Amino acid sequence: MKKLYMEDDRIIEISEEVRNMSEEEIDRQIAILEAEARMEAENIPEPTFLQI
Repeated sequence: MKKLYMEDDRIIEISEEVRNMSEEEIDRQIAILEAEARMEAENIPEPTFLQI
């Protein structure tokens, strides 16, 4: 079962699995996701600008 939460004028769903996680598990998952995001950000190419 999923619960709905309102955040910044949008509705998000929080799964039962996440709601049942301990705070340590949540912190661990956040750290993993942040590390993955940093690695992905390193692979984003620099934007190229057109000169007219």
